[in-house]
Amino acid sequence: MFKKEYITKNKESRREGRIGSFFSKKFIYILFSTFCSVGVNAQCAMCRAALAGDSNIKKAEAVNNGIVYLMVIPYLLVAVIGYLIYRMYQSKKKKAE
Repeated sequence: MFKKEYITKNKESRREGRIGSFFSKKFIYILFSTFCSVGVNAQCAMCRAALAGDSNIKKAEAVNNGIVYLMVIPYLLVAVIGYLIYRMYQSKKKKAE
């Protein structure tokens, strides 16, 4: 009897240790990502300074087009996957009827 109680208490204390380490890891991750994102924001100012002015109109348009291109691809992928899932559910619904 004593041994089972000890094993149960030992398991509970290990679980509490895991939960505490989970929250501390989560806190460290949030803290780390907050401080690292500050350095990323500086890049936009550098791009703006490099592309500012009347002589860089073609470069600025090319950068804007590249940004739009990079932005559209993930949305298209999500739309295609969503359409395929929708079509799959519709075919399953027709087979069930």
